[in-house]
Amino acid sequence: MPPRRACDICYKRKIQCSIPDPDAPCNWCSHHNLTCKFTRAKQRNTKNRAKLSDIQELFNRIEQLEGALAQSTANRQTPREVSSTPAELATPAPEQDESLQYVTPSSLGGQSSVPEFTQSPLVSPQTNTQLTNFSFGQIRFSGRHLGQNWYYKGTPLLSEAGQNWISSRTGQDVNLGKFHLFGSQEGLRPSTFSALQLHISSQELWELPDKNVTQKILSGFFSSPSRLAFPILDRILFEHTLETAYEPFSGMPSSPVHVSAIACVHAALSTICQLKQSREISPSIKSDACAAKVQCMLGHITGDATLVNLQTVLMLQMHQTHTGQWQNATFMHSIACRMVCGLGGHIYQPLSCTERQSHHIRMLFWLCYVLDKDISLRSGQPPLLTEDYCDLTPPEDYLSCYSCSPGSDDEDSRTSGDADGTFTSHFPGDPGLSYLKEKTCRLLYSPQAYRMTDSQLLLHIRQLEDELERWRISIPPEFRPKLSIPPNRSLLPVEMKTPQILRYINLQLEYHYLTTAIHTTVRRCGADRPEADDLPEDLHIVAHSSTDLTLEASRSTLLFLKAPISVLAEEAFWHVVFYSTVAAMSMFTNILLHPLDTRVQLDIELLVSAVGIIRSMPLGTLTHDEVDHVQQTNDFIMELVRLGSCAISKAKREERHELG
Repeated sequence: MPPRRACDICYKRKIQCSIPDPDAPCNWCSHHNLTCKFTRAKQRNTKNRAKLSDIQELFNRIEQLEGALAQSTANRQTPREVSSTPAELATPAPEQDESLQYVTPSSLGGQSSVPEFTQSPLVSPQTNTQLTNFSFGQIRFSGRHLGQNWYYKGTPLLSEAGQNWISSRTGQDVNLGKFHLFGSQEGLRPSTFSALQLHISSQELWELPDKNVTQKILSGFFSSPSRLAFPILDRILFEHTLETAYEPFSGMPSSPVHVSAIACVHAALSTICQLKQSREISPSIKSDACAAKVQCMLGHITGDATLVNLQTVLMLQMHQTHTGQWQNATFMHSIACRMVCGLGGHIYQPLSCTERQSHHIRMLFWLCYVLDKDISLRSGQPPLLTEDYCDLTPPEDYLSCYSCSPGSDDEDSRTSGDADGTFTSHFPGDPGLSYLKEKTCRLLYSPQAYRMTDSQLLLHIRQLEDELERWRISIPPEFRPKLSIPPNRSLLPVEMKTPQILRYINLQLEYHYLTTAIHTTVRRCGADRPEADDLPEDLHIVAHSSTDLTLEASRSTLLFLKAPISVLAEEAFWHVVFYSTVAAMSMFTNILLHPLDTRVQLDIELLVSAVGIIRSMPLGTLTHDEVDHVQQTNDFIMELVRLGSCAISKAKREERHELG
């Protein structure tokens, strides 16, 4: 067991202090022939101090998780080795009834033994002093293109003060603000279809491609696994929309229904024609041009909440997301959320098999709900669809997406639709996991969360981690995310078909991402003591353990992304860009804090491999906007590699200087 206190030298260097015997010096001092002393006074700060019992409870919980991640070692300085056996990577599967219980209507998000903190709006909560320097709005803006996760003792790393701190650790000038990856508008070249809007005549606006070509593109789309990536259109319902859109007219459409149908077809083509198989059918149909037409038609359709208009807005949102237009996509998302609520999709109603339209609206509500939580967690904007105002009863066939045995043809038949065009519910993520994202936003990233005391923050981290683990256990073993991804192992189940593999990949990446989002908030602790060299030792132990979990999740993400590029095909781009960047930022933060750690050089090499993953993407299948994002992501991670290497070199020089 590590000592309750680190020696003076290890404490100053922020390294692990390992003492083999109570009367012996620590390993570091012994190895460097230094005097091992404990002369500094204990830090005492009763204000805003986490209770020892709270910290110990969280620490015990984290130790349980670490036990599944790493083998026990006698020497604390020896790097933990990740278990390489599948049985040790995944906890034993519960009974099927227990697995199903987690996603019943009354327990979609699970329950927790730790109560949430609530406070009367009439009582001013105790505010961390650091927030007097960084308002919530500044924090949200500084990190909106890379998430909200990156802090050092309450200071956002992407703020001016945070970049000054990075400069002090690396000895280099730092300007991470020049990279605009996930939402910043400055520096991005104007959208292609924004320019196209200026050159669309009124006659061209209403023109559609040849109907036979459109039908061929749609038929290929509905019969391919790509249907899972864009679960917006119902094949049977869209046939009626298609017929309405191609009704003859002179000049401009005569009715709002006709206008909506034309806009919906253009929106569908703007999304589907981004796929290689669709471009091969008709290279002349450009997705950007279709999206530009829909953008021009928005004034005609957004005032009326109909299923056709909802599908139009969602598909335009998908197009904008897949071309890196994050701000525009967020705006479209807000319209979609209002429309789906206007259609009653946020209220659960038992449906018969004949109520296809009502069923589809409810499925689109769940799609909006899943996307809403992704946007909130990544951008810091408040969620629009919340538990208080929405009925979160899961879809009746929600679990059927996990019921097919690996390798069966059952799943493939569902991707193409059966005789009556029915289709099993599928979402980009998991509704239960999205509910946990909503709680994470509320408990850790809301304006109230930034005013919490350290003890409250720690309790919320523990609560969310506990619920995340229970969600993970609820997933059937074949799809259950692993706690850690070992290197040099087969990462994808070879017996699964493509639709199942896509679901497996999404769950694994989302699990590690949410683990990172939860545990990195521990670096907000200590905002009320910025002058101290480090956190109080009891809090430091907890923060160090949370950091270990975050690092393992980030390393596993980069290892995992090496495998599925060929499987994800065209859907791989935004997986690689987003998840690899978040993982890289997490590892970079740790390198800055612990540049002399034994694993930092391996982490630098892993960051370099992330650049290799990005460079391995087939650029021929990407749009001009996507190629720009590939280059900028590549440049960003290489800048992290450069700064991380400088931090390591600077720390080593200072170490040699101190040792004489």
